[in-house]
Amino acid sequence: GDVLMDGWRKFIATKGNETLNVNLPGGFTSQECKNYLVRGVPRIVIVDKEGKIVDAYAKRPSDPKLKKQLVELL
Repeated sequence: GDVLMDGWRKFIATKGNETLNVNLPGGFTSQECKNYLVRGVPRIVIVDKEGKIVDAYAKRPSDPKLKKQLVELL
């Protein structure tokens, strides 16, 4: 509800980082979650310039393998 959305917005405003944070109407049943195979949060998905999923189960930012993967994609 509205209380949860307000809390989410406050968190993003104060603790947000350089990632894209999305809150979808319909939650995990939304078409976007189905398209990007999102079944839980937090979820890190690598999407290429054409909008195609490169890795639906990417490593966390603290994992050095993620940086290596991103460098290889550039």
